[in-house]
Amino acid sequence: MSRVTAVDSAAKTITIKFGGGPLDTYKTQVTSATYGDFGTKSKDLVVQAVLSDFTPKSGSIYGGTLITITGSVFSNDGLDNNVKIGKTDCIVITSSTNQITCRTEPRKAESANNPSETFVVFLKATEEAKCEASNNCEFTWLDATLPTVTG
Repeated sequence: MSRVTAVDSAAKTITIKFGGGPLDTYKTQVTSATYGDFGTKSKDLVVQAVLSDFTPKSGSIYGGTLITITGSVFSNDGLDNNVKIGKTDCIVITSSTNQITCRTEPRKAESANNPSETFVVFLKATEEAKCEASNNCEFTWLDATLPTVTG
């Protein structure tokens, strides 16, 4: 159930407040006590989160890479947005409705044969943001040797 928050007679539009729900496609139905059904059954309301992009696209297998993620419908509460690269966690540092920053953990041993893995943002730990990044959300692990300290 939604409620009308604004009406623009000139533009012939109404603005509603959607009460929220799981990411999905919802059928709409707008009715009036005076005028009845407005014939909106062909209009769908698509509720989805989107991972627009992330940088950098690669980082050390030893972890520590700070990644900035842009998109929509993220939570302001970082505990709601889990981020994974394959099976490896990326620990959320900051979170807002359109940006998340996280720091990679060391790559999981079971992923050792995968130089690239899918980057995924989870919403409220159960729903996955749709990937729209230009690289299909692939993150590349770099296996460079660590620098040596001398003297």
